[in-house]
This record gives sequence, C-alpha cells and structure tokens, in this order.
Amino acid sequence: MIDFIRKAALAGIGALTLTEERARRLVDELVEQGRMSREEGEGLMKDMLSRMDTSRAEWETRVRDMVQEGFRKMDLVPRKDLHALQEQVRILEKRVAELEQRERTLEESPPAG
Repeated sequence: MIDFIRKAALAGIGALTLTEERARRLVDELVEQGRMSREEGEGLMKDMLSRMDTSRAEWETRVRDMVQEGFRKMDLVPRKDLHALQEQVRILEKRVAELEQRERTLEESPPAG
C-alpha cells in the first residue's frame, strides 16, 4: 500500500514537472514566433508556475491525506502518538514506583505512639 502511494505521488509530481517543461517550451516557441513579447511570456510563465505550485501543494495535501487514511485503515499509529503514549507510560511507571516506595517506607517505620 505504501509503495503504491509513493509511486502515485511520484507520478503526480512527475506530471507537474513535465507540464512545467512543456509550458516553458510553448512560451519560448510563442516568443520566438513573435506571437508574444518576452515580457508577456515571462508573465505567462509566472502565472503558470504559480498555478502549478498551487496544484503541487494541493497534490501533496491529497497524498498526505491518503497516506494517513491508509494508516488509519491498517490500524497503524502515527509515531508522534506512539511517543506521546510512551511518555505517559514512563510518567505512570515513575509515579507507581514512588507510591510503592512510600508504601514500603510507611510499612517499615514503627508506629507512632
């Protein structure tokens, strides 16, 4: 499943990169043919690159969401959640040890009176 998601993400990013290369070639051709000025071509490329960056960010968000959903379906725990639980267990173990030590100390001390 993870390999599939990784391949899908790489394919999406590859498609965006390929699109950028094609867009640059198209703008260069239009400028060379005199159908637009160099400034217009640069403006068009800026606009297209901006849109591609937005698309890339949306794609990355979708892939991240798909991965998280896949992990959830496989009943896997994110590392940060695991670390949080490990820390809670460590704190509880320390507290239990302190309480056991206090109980032993109370049992060993002679009764007052």
